[in-house]
Amino acid sequence: MEARNWIGLTLVILGLILLPVGWMYEFWLQVTSLALFCVGVAVFATQKILDKKVEQEFGERRGGSRVPTDIHGSSGWDNGGRSDSWKAEHGGEGD
Repeated sequence: MEARNWIGLTLVILGLILLPVGWMYEFWLQVTSLALFCVGVAVFATQKILDKKVEQEFGERRGGSRVPTDIHGSSGWDNGGRSDSWKAEHGGEGD
C-alpha cells in the first residue's frame, strides 16, 4: 500500500478511537473525531479511485474489443458522414 492509503487508514482509526471519548467528555472532540473519520475515508477512497482510473487507462482491457465493430460501413462514417447524394451534388470525393 502507498503512503496515502496508510494516512487515510490512520485518520479513520484515530477518528473511531476518539469518537467514544467525544461522547463521554467533550462535544468538540466528537466533532473532531467525525471530521477525522470523514477525511480519512475520503483520502483512502480517492486513492482507490485514482488507482482504478490508472488501471483502466493503462492496464489491460477486460471487456469489449479493440477492433472497430462497423466493418461494413453501415453507420456512414467510412464516407466521412457524407451520403451518396451529397457526393453526387458536390462533385465527388473532395480535395
